[in-house]
Amino acid sequence: MLTTDSLGRVSNRYNYDAYGTNYTGSFSGKNKIGYNSKHYDTGTGWYNYGYRDYDSKLGRFTTQDPIRDGMNWYAYCGGDPINYVDLWGLFSESDKSTRYTDNIIQYRIPDGNGSRIEKNRAKTTGIVIHYTAGVQIGKDGKEYAQTPKETIDYWIGAESINAHFVIGENGDIYQALPKQEIGQHAGNGGPYTIQPGIVEKLGGHPNARTVGIEMENIDSKGTITEQTKNATIQLTAELCVEYGLDPQKDVYRHYDITNKPCPKNYVDNPDSWNDFKNQVEKEINKIKNKI
Repeated sequence: MLTTDSLGRVSNRYNYDAYGTNYTGSFSGKNKIGYNSKHYDTGTGWYNYGYRDYDSKLGRFTTQDPIRDGMNWYAYCGGDPINYVDLWGLFSESDKSTRYTDNIIQYRIPDGNGSRIEKNRAKTTGIVIHYTAGVQIGKDGKEYAQTPKETIDYWIGAESINAHFVIGENGDIYQALPKQEIGQHAGNGGPYTIQPGIVEKLGGHPNARTVGIEMENIDSKGTITEQTKNATIQLTAELCVEYGLDPQKDVYRHYDITNKPCPKNYVDNPDSWNDFKNQVEKEINKIKNKI
């Protein structure tokens, strides 16, 4: 694994053994993301897998498997991390390629950019769904979606707004921020204010408690493609499993947080929003049924 500076130059190089113990690379700086993209605690030397912590030096989890999968409830990947992966500290599986979170395109906002808080959330209690609202007008006069890169480049220049993920019209998922970092996507001020009860429900400011997902719309009506919707459903489901969230209670429209009409398609059509959450719930059940 490599980290780069704002100019794209390699600033640190990480190498690991099969169980995740790093033998090159340091976590003394800002970067705390390591083996399998998990957050590394420099105090304990453990990786946070969502449902429990993992000690790579021992090749074991530090607590019992909460779902008691298999015979050994502390073992990591059944003792075979070459051929298996455990994404959340729940169960191991051999086929990573079917997961959206394994195929995310990294297009990060540089360190030091004004839109970056560069501090991690203490806790994740929600996911907020947005749409980017911007469209392009082609030479033919028709509206076209922006690309995720264009959206992230805009954030880099604006230095006041961002989200963790952007999903393009073809279903490609781009990641702009580390998942655990505090974003600037819900409740940044301006004409829209945080709605009563939201801070209490989330346990803190929305930006400090949620992951933000932006969908690229293909016209000014807020229309999104089936590919965008399906990728958003899948990504949301996987994040819900990772953070232990209930899609019916813990997944929000931006509208629910600040009363901003975003994402427009789900604000204008509440039944479609309920269907979205129901589909996320179905995907969560599919993930858990692989146990």
